Amino acid sequence: MWKSLHPIINESKLKLYHHPTFPQQQETSLTLITLSQESTTQEAEWILDSRRRGSELEYLIQWKGQPFEESTWEDRQEVIRGAA
Repeated sequence: MWKSLHPIINESKLKLYHHPTFPQQQETSLTLITLSQESTTQEAEWILDSRRRGSELEYLIQWKGQPFEESTWEDRQEVIRGAA
């Protein structure tokens, strides 16, 4: 999968990093998110990606202790409910 990627990045595609202006923009630890699924609780290791499915937002979650191939798309509401 990664062999097809070229290790050089065009300098014109890079952007300067700007510190968050508002408290809502602060990053939180993504490893603390838990999700309740079929009466078992799983802990997320990383949120790898996000996408829109209709009007809903979904996250691609890599679960703690699971290989990358076991990552799943989870509905935003389920992730928020599990983090509470």
